[in-house]
Amino acid sequence: MKTIVSVIIPAFNEQKNIARAIKSVLAQSFPDFELIVVDDASTDGTLATVESLAATDSRISVIVHDTNHGLSQSRLNGVKAAQGEYVFFLDADDTITPNALELLTNKAYSTQCDIIIAGAQRVSRRLHIPIPFLIPSRILTNDCYSTASLLPLMLDKTSFPLNAWGRLYRRTLLADQFTCAEKNFMGEDMILNIRVFAADARLAWIDNNIYMWTMGGGSSHSPQQLWLHNLDLYHRCREVLGQLNMLTPHHQSALDNGLKNDFITSTARMLGNPLKSRTKTLEWVGQQLPHTPLNDLTPGDIVTEARRHLSRHCRFYLAVQLLSRL
Repeated sequence: MKTIVSVIIPAFNEQKNIARAIKSVLAQSFPDFELIVVDDASTDGTLATVESLAATDSRISVIVHDTNHGLSQSRLNGVKAAQGEYVFFLDADDTITPNALELLTNKAYSTQCDIIIAGAQRVSRRLHIPIPFLIPSRILTNDCYSTASLLPLMLDKTSFPLNAWGRLYRRTLLADQFTCAEKNFMGEDMILNIRVFAADARLAWIDNNIYMWTMGGGSSHSPQQLWLHNLDLYHRCREVLGQLNMLTPHHQSALDNGLKNDFITSTARMLGNPLKSRTKTLEWVGQQLPHTPLNDLTPGDIVTEARRHLSRHCRFYLAVQLLSRL
């Protein structure tokens, strides 16, 4: 049987979730896949669960790390072992619908594109209530795109998805562009996609909700911590664009706008906390602003935009915060 898609699941201490993720792949209507689980030196029963399921289906293979290497290296090692024409990343606590691979590969073959993105929903860990997360038709109108033309949309973080999971990549494209990020780094997906999109591949999309993203991980970070992560990611993205000779004024402007959006979002989260006074928030913004390229803005500008952001998204924001803690 020819392997069309290599599904790669990196896993670290996911004993409670990994079986559900694997079973969602085994339930696919599209049979021509291999499933590579990369156990990143788990210390719980993750590996035993994976090996038990692998014994029942020859399409499952396992890569075992002796020491923990992090998400990026786990994905990279999965790509190196992959035999499929395309690669699909699935996180160990997420699932896909039974027709996911069929819909994605049909679109890939009909368009001959290198990347296919799809709709996704986010769900709470306990209630499993779906909330719309990604609706491609709200962003894209053409059937196919040059990824280089979409790069500014990704950099400004206003609409285009940054994730690597839930989309189909041509394996040779990943093999050429995938470089490993170090451990404990939030933003590997965006760095990978910058490299891939800069290669000027072709991208198509489907609107079907094929991916269920489990909320919970990022919500444990405070707004201040998220801001520092995003500021670090900004500098990393800038460095990668420079290495690719793509740090043009247009891309720099989009990247700066993305940082501004992150700043406003973090500030809005602080304003939404009843224990944080507006004065303390304004003081914090004033301390952070000199470390950004946003020289034309004042702390008052950021707080004003954050209040507008909070007003627009208050109900949704509060619902997400509630569900992520259930």
